[in-house]
Amino acid sequence: MKKLLSAAVFLTFIIPAIAFAGNDYGVVDIQKALSSLDSFNKERKEIQELTLKAQEELKKIGGSIQKQQEDFIKKTNTLSASAKKQKETEIKKKMSEYEKTAKNYEEKLKSMEKKFSEKYNTKIFEVLKQVLKEKNLKIILEKDKVAYFEDSLDITDDVIKKLKN
Repeated sequence: MKKLLSAAVFLTFIIPAIAFAGNDYGVVDIQKALSSLDSFNKERKEIQELTLKAQEELKKIGGSIQKQQEDFIKKTNTLSASAKKQKETEIKKKMSEYEKTAKNYEEKLKSMEKKFSEKYNTKIFEVLKQVLKEKNLKIILEKDKVAYFEDSLDITDDVIKKLKN
């Protein structure tokens, strides 16, 4: 109910206020602007590749654990107590390796994603501030958050030009 009320207030008061404010606002497609940068795409691809590598390695280790467990179950009646203990130790060691590998990848990916986000958020907001001042705008809205706007309000190309300089 609160969301509905908030939406109604927004549509009733905020949108008309913006509409009558003149051309002192712009709209930008941030994702399109950032995707125009080779460095952005390269770094994003590196993160995606590391994610895939992690998934493949963990799948391989997980498959090995599953095979060891299945073999253990099949042979459990024929193994001596010491052999059972040894197999259990091997399985626990593999499980520990899996957890350690998963944790290492998780930490590395979190670190990479944090640096990536901070770098490009800083970069895009610096450029947005410059475009805001140059065009004498009061507000810049994200394109995907606006239901409709005139094409003349789209400043994405201006932002891309600034990003590339």
